Amino acid sequence: MMKKNINDKVYINYSGGDDLVLIAPASEILSINKDICDELKNYVSDNKDIHISSGVEIFNSKSPIRYAVLQAERYLEASKAKEEKNSFTIFDVTLNNSELDFVIKESEDYKAKLEEGQISRSIVYKIYDCLARALESNNPIYEFMKFIPHLSYSFERNLKGVEKDKLKKLFVRRDVEIESLKKYKVIFEYALLKSRKEK
Repeated sequence: MMKKNINDKVYINYSGGDDLVLIAPASEILSINKDICDELKNYVSDNKDIHISSGVEIFNSKSPIRYAVLQAERYLEASKAKEEKNSFTIFDVTLNNSELDFVIKESEDYKAKLEEGQISRSIVYKIYDCLARALESNNPIYEFMKFIPHLSYSFERNLKGVEKDKLKKLFVRRDVEIESLKKYKVIFEYALLKSRKEK
C-alpha cells in the first residue's frame, strides 16, 4: 500500500487489466512511481520475470488530460521497448526503475541547494541545457564533448568546494557515459521543476 500522504494526492483516471493511469502532483510523481515499483516487487517476491514499465508526462493543470495521457502512452511504449524492460520514461529519457531512488535523492538534493542559494538556477539550467542538446543529437557523447570547456569555465567561475569538485568529476572528463548524461538530464530538469516558484 502506498504511503498515505502520497496516496491522498493521487487520482486514478483509469484502471483496467494491467494498465493504470494516475494523475498526481508533478513534484511527487517519481516518488509515487517508486512506491508502486517497490510494492509490486514485494508482492511478486522479487520475481525477475515480472516487470513494470511506466511513462510519465508533466503537464500544465489547464491542459486537457487526454493530451497528457497520449504523451504518457508514447513514453510508456519507449519504456517497454527497452531490452531489459522494467523502465520509466520522463522528459524524453528512458531509465531503468533501479535508478529511481538515485534520481529522486539527487533531485531533492539539488532542489534544496537551489532553494537555499547554494547553487544558482542559471548554472543548473546551463548544465541541463548542455545535456539536453547533446542527447538530442545523433552522437550524444561527441556533442557533449563540445560543451566541456564551457562547463569547466562556468564551474570554476561560479562554484567552489565540494559542489565544484563533484560537477567537474561528473562532466569535465573524456570518458563520460551516455547513461550518466541521461540520468542527470532528468535530475536537473526535475530539480528545476520542483524548486520553481508558483506565480
